[in-house]
Amino acid sequence: MKNLILYTVCLFFISCKNDTLSIEEFEITSFTNMQLIVRFDIHNEILNKELDNKISGLIDSTKEKMFHNLTKEHYSYLESIIDTLINMSKVDDILDSKNYKQLSSVKFSNELFFTSDGYTKYGETFITKTNHFKKSILQLTNEEEGELKTKIYQLIVNSVTNYNGDEIFLEYFFKDIPLIGIITYLKSIQNSALLIEIDYLNSKTSGNT
Repeated sequence: MKNLILYTVCLFFISCKNDTLSIEEFEITSFTNMQLIVRFDIHNEILNKELDNKISGLIDSTKEKMFHNLTKEHYSYLESIIDTLINMSKVDDILDSKNYKQLSSVKFSNELFFTSDGYTKYGETFITKTNHFKKSILQLTNEEEGELKTKIYQLIVNSVTNYNGDEIFLEYFFKDIPLIGIITYLKSIQNSALLIEIDYLNSKTSGNT
């Protein structure tokens, strides 16, 4: 299921690396993304409530609460990026195809993250926060939790390089990508982060039974 979602998002990225689409092209390529956004919103709300309940029921849970706080912090940060992009576009409803010109435009993510020869402050902050989140939650996992570590690495693929060996993580996922694709991608990261925390808490619970 999660692999299918990631594949769909990546397929949209690849097919839409151009300027604003026509409304016909937009309706064809955006329908799945809009469906995913709705599903992510519903699922993320359910997962957030489940995680809050799990954490409140733990007594001796210092590491678990640290993991939970890190996840919530990063989740909120990603939500702030989504809000900023939507505010830049002045779109009132990201699920309404009448806004296709803004939703299919690549200029909002380009302006937010990139300068003519590098990254904006937002871009640099995104990389810093992404690395911090990944490093921090990895430090809370044990060596025997190899499968969980793998999921964390897959959650944040920040080792994309070009032929010269230069890091191009931000360019790969955000440069020249339509707004609707960026929003879907960010919500997919939020969803994966919550699912990873569920796995982490379940591994700790099963270890104590």
